[in-house]
Parts: sequence; C-alpha cells; structure tokens
Amino acid sequence: MEMSQNGVITSKDNARVKAARRVRDGRDRSLVFIEGLRLANEALRSGLLLRECFVSEQFISADEGVAFQKKVSAEGVAVNICSEPVFRSLADTMNPQGVVLISEAPGERPCEYIFRLAGPLLLLYCFEVNDPTNLGALLRTAEAAGASGVILSPNSTWPFAPKVLRASMGAAFRVAIATGVAFEEFATIAATNDVGTAAAAAGEGTSLYDLNFRAAMAVVLGSEANGLPAKIAAACDSRVQIPMKAGVESLNLAVSGGIILYEAVRQRMA
Repeated sequence: MEMSQNGVITSKDNARVKAARRVRDGRDRSLVFIEGLRLANEALRSGLLLRECFVSEQFISADEGVAFQKKVSAEGVAVNICSEPVFRSLADTMNPQGVVLISEAPGERPCEYIFRLAGPLLLLYCFEVNDPTNLGALLRTAEAAGASGVILSPNSTWPFAPKVLRASMGAAFRVAIATGVAFEEFATIAATNDVGTAAAAAGEGTSLYDLNFRAAMAVVLGSEANGLPAKIAAACDSRVQIPMKAGVESLNLAVSGGIILYEAVRQRMA
C-alpha cells in the first residue's frame, strides 16, 4: 500500500483508492460509494454493512472528523486517511467534504416481495427513468409519503449511484426497491395481487383528484425525455393527469410523482 511514513495515503494509484473509484464509477455494483458527512451519517443510521472509510487530512483534523472517525471505528470499519490531492481524485463532487464510505449495496428486492408488503399498497413503477437527480428526489418523496416501494424498469438509472444517493438524502438506503423489472412482469404481478395501475399522462385521463387512491395502487411514471410509451399507458387500468394551467405542457418528473403521491396520502388520511 502506497503511504507516507505517517500513515497517510499519498498516491492516487493506491490499490484501495483505485478500488473505491471503481465503485464510484459503477463498475462494482455489489458495493456503494457514499460521499459527504450527512449521507455517511444516514448510512450509519440505516444500518448498512460498511466495508471501508476514506477521509481527507483536513476533515480528520476537524472536531466533526474526529467524532465521525470514532463512530466508524466503533463499527469495526477501517479508516484510510488520504492526502488532499488523493481524496480529490477519489471524490465524486466538485467540492468534497472529505469523507467517503464504501458499503455493501442495500438489498434490492424481487418485485413479488414488494407486492407482499402490508397494504393498502402505494407503489411507483418508473419506466426508463434516466436522470439520477429526479430518481433520487422520487425516492426521497416516496419515503416521506410512506410509499410501499419503488420498482424500476430495465434501462433505468441505478438507484445506488452517487448522484441518486445524494438527491435521495439517504432514502435509497431504506425504501424497498426492485430493479430491472419489465413492464409486462410488473403488470402481471399487479393484476394477480389486485393492485390497480395508473399511468401518469400529461393532458389526458382522469383528474388526479377524481382517482381513488384509497385502494391498492401503483402509479406508472415515464422517462423525463419521452414520457410513457402509448402501449404501456394503454395497458394500465387508468390514466391520471395533474390539472395544470392552459398552455403548460408538463411538470418535472419528480414534482409530478410527488404531487400524485401526496394526493394519495391526502385521500388515505381523510
């Protein structure tokens, strides 16, 4: 291991640093790259299985760095201190806070598992959602709204990528998530379990406020760029639209999902 005499990693070619970069870049999806103090604390709170910790010299010399090192060390996790240039080569952000955790990936759930959760179910099915910030925001809102789980189609962004984790503010660690689920499989399981499906469609369908969300429901959302293919929207039990001012074409995906989820919350609290 390439270190200086005081135990600080000073080489960007250090084997552990290179391995952590592979995790950061999504080349090892058995592990998750967690950057920043707040997200690292969320990982600790969520009980993830931590493998390794990297900190910068500047971070570890501050009071919050000392306190964090104690918490991580108490979990039996190795703490690697990096020089500032090495840490910047590892970080995924422009202005890193000086802390990275590597953990085992949270367990992704089979689609069938999510449909067996306590009801009435409130699910999101995301078809080819590619924007990590939008997916992270959806996961954050899904957790806040008490949604049962989130199901992702093939060709959706990975829910544990660094940008998704930051946008989700840790919700990705705790929300039940299934990935790589084709719409046909999802629709079959939904029908078998008497869960209605509602396609979010701009400018057409039943008003959000007229759809019954008290029963078990899965909301189907399309990609940011292309929305839902007509074939998928037609295969759902209903189409739901958010009333908007004339001339407004659509809302941001994460905003739309949040509005729909919270109408379901409102109905279920009434």
